[in-house]
Amino acid sequence: MAASAEEHIQNALDLISEELNEEALNELKKAIELEPGSAHAWYCLGCVYNTLDDRQNAMRAFQQCTKYAPDRPEGWYNLGNGLKEMGAFEVAEKCFEVVVQLAPDDADAWINLGFVLDEQGKHQSAIECYDKALPLAPEDVVAWTNRGNSFAALGDGVEAESCYQKALQVDASYDIVYLAYGRLLIAMGEYDKGVVVLKEATKRMPNEGWAWYLLAYGLVKLERQRESVVVIEQAVKVAENNSDLWNNIGEVHHLLSNHVEALKAYQKACIIQPQYVHARLGMARCFLLMGEKEKAREACDFYLEHASDEELKEEVARWREMCD
Repeated sequence: MAASAEEHIQNALDLISEELNEEALNELKKAIELEPGSAHAWYCLGCVYNTLDDRQNAMRAFQQCTKYAPDRPEGWYNLGNGLKEMGAFEVAEKCFEVVVQLAPDDADAWINLGFVLDEQGKHQSAIECYDKALPLAPEDVVAWTNRGNSFAALGDGVEAESCYQKALQVDASYDIVYLAYGRLLIAMGEYDKGVVVLKEATKRMPNEGWAWYLLAYGLVKLERQRESVVVIEQAVKVAENNSDLWNNIGEVHHLLSNHVEALKAYQKACIIQPQYVHARLGMARCFLLMGEKEKAREACDFYLEHASDEELKEEVARWREMCD
C-alpha cells in the first residue's frame, strides 16, 4: 500500500532528526505531490531548504505555506525572516505584522518587527514593538540592545545608555552590545567610558573594524595619540571593502596629522565607492595640506559638482580658490 502524504512527512521528520536533509527533501516532495495544499509539508520543506542554505527555495516554500495556512504564524514568521535577511524590510514588516496579530505573545516576532522598522528609520514604532516584547521576555538581551539602538538613533542618549546597561546585566556575553554602547558613549563625548567599553569590544570582536575605529577616535580625543596610532592600524587590517570605515579611518589619521595615511584611506574609500563625496572632501583637504594644489583642485571640483551640503560647499569653494 502506497504511503500517504502524512506518512511521507513523518518519514521526512525522522530523517531531519538524523540530519539526512537531502533524503528528507525527497520525502517532502512526495508528500506535496500527493497533497499540494499541505501547509505542513510546505513548512517542513522550507525549513529543510533553510538548513541547506537554499534561501530562494525556502522562501518559495514558506510562501506556499502562508497560502494554504494563512492563519498559522510559523509560515509568516519564517517568510519574514528570509525577507529580513535579504534586506527587504518593508515586505518583511508586513509579514511580522501578521505574526503579531496571530501570535501576540510571541516576543521574537515583536523583536523582529521592531528590527525591520528600525532599518526603515521608524525608530519610535520600533520602540513600541520592543516595549511589547520585553514584558513577554524581560531577559531578552537582543530586545534591550535593539531598544537602545532605537533611542540612540532618536538622539536620546540617556535612555539608550540605560538600555545598553540593562542588556549587559542580562547577558554580558552578548558581544554586539559593547560596540553599540561604545559608539553611544563616543557620540556623547564620554570618551573615558567609551574607550573602556570599546577595548572590551575589540577583545570580543577582533575583526570588527568599527570597534577599532571608534576606539582610535576616542583615544585621539583623550590626546592619547600613540595608542591611537596602534589601534587605527588594527582597523586598517580588517576594513576590507567597507568604504565608510575607510573614510573614517582617514578622519582619524587626519586628526593625528598623518596626512599621507589619511589620503591613502580616503583614496581606498573612493576606489570602493567612486561617488563618495565625503571621501573626496577628505582627499581635497589632504592635498591642500600637502601643497598639491592641482590634485586638491580636482577633488574640490568633484565635491562641488556632486555634493548636496550647501553650507559645506561654500567652505570647499573657498578651498578651491586657494588652489588657483
